[in-house]
Amino acid sequence: AGLWGQTVLIISADHGEQLYEHGYISHSAQVYEESVNIPLIVHFPAGKGPQGTRVQEIVDLLDLGPTVMDVFGLKGQGSWENAFQGQSLLPVIAGAKGKPAVLSRTVWERPVYALRDARFKYIFDTRTGEGRLFDLEQDPGEMRDVQASEPLRAAYYRESWDDGPGGWMSWCKATHSRTGGAAGGFMRFAEPSNHDHNHDD
Repeated sequence: AGLWGQTVLIISADHGEQLYEHGYISHSAQVYEESVNIPLIVHFPAGKGPQGTRVQEIVDLLDLGPTVMDVFGLKGQGSWENAFQGQSLLPVIAGAKGKPAVLSRTVWERPVYALRDARFKYIFDTRTGEGRLFDLEQDPGEMRDVQASEPLRAAYYRESWDDGPGGWMSWCKATHSRTGGAAGGFMRFAEPSNHDHNHDD
């Protein structure tokens, strides 16, 4: 099949870039969509996955390592699975649901966190205790805090912020122990090309 037909190519990023959409230029200091919604474009070896397909599910960078191992048939072999905190995305590619939400954070010692699901994002600043809720469907630019019109949803997110077994903080400590954070986005699978066809058996 040639080298290209045996290659997994993943194009992504560890973060986006803020260009003063929310009064800041650079990255790592805010968790708005321009910082955390990043590309994920994947080319699979011949016969290992789809081509020219867009999957509208939320995923996490933590899942990339397990996905690569799964593509090459190494799932369940050796102890590598214990080294990864994520899960293979192959079931999502096949039609399973993605994550119900992804968590992002800034790099500070007292970070700003964001919990984003398919429609809403709740941002919590641990320095000030301030929370903000955005409806990404109606306000993709995250300019209007809708806590006043969505008080129950806002209260649910706020009450979920604790250090108990099911709280955001415990999840953060378990899966984001290093400085930095996860970024969520959508998957797109590389379009087939003449190069692909020329090397397929």
